[in-house]
Amino acid sequence: MKRVLKKITQSRSLQRRWALTDAEPVRSYLDRDRTFAPADLRIWWCADAEQPVKDHSLHIYAWPADRNDNLSAHWTNGYNHDPIPEWIRELSEVVHKDLMANATSTNTGIEDLWTYAVDRDWILEDAPAVPSIHNPSMSFPPATLSIWHTFNPKDPYRHDRHRITAHHADWNTNPRVFADWGGGADWQGNPRYNDDLPAWIREMADEQYTQLVAFATKHESERGPR
Repeated sequence: MKRVLKKITQSRSLQRRWALTDAEPVRSYLDRDRTFAPADLRIWWCADAEQPVKDHSLHIYAWPADRNDNLSAHWTNGYNHDPIPEWIRELSEVVHKDLMANATSTNTGIEDLWTYAVDRDWILEDAPAVPSIHNPSMSFPPATLSIWHTFNPKDPYRHDRHRITAHHADWNTNPRVFADWGGGADWQGNPRYNDDLPAWIREMADEQYTQLVAFATKHESERGPR
């Protein structure tokens, strides 16, 4: 089998959480007639090192102290019902700077979650056949293979994910002929692959995951104050 790496996308994200008291009220995202004082605020930024800053992803979530009140607020760096409040925008800018600098700052909230991801697209020749997800009795030799992993050093069991997709050479004319595997991590934090994942694909996935963990470990060790 011959394999050629077509594309690799590597990113990292930082979610910072605050426990707030006496915060300035914000408008509910769904119930537009109500406002609430956020008690739980989470700001998440994700960046691909090769992307321009305008393409970095931002999500902000806020909830009141009483989660049972069905109130929440949500903002992105795209379209929003309401502008991001200035005091939240200022916090968001700090999170983004920390993410890009691999640093911690004075206003770190109560929790930082750093997550790392890698997605590799392969072009294959003479690959062993795999069963189609829609018709397991129909096997096909994949012409492309995509392997995606995330790794969270603090809590891999809860946050790690993976997805592996294989496509037929005639994907455009036979869109239902493909294979797909996905899942999370076991209690030890290792990827929990499907039992029917072919061994040769598992080897490629294990190699990628090992490299991702090494990258994340190095990144974590280099973090310092800003």
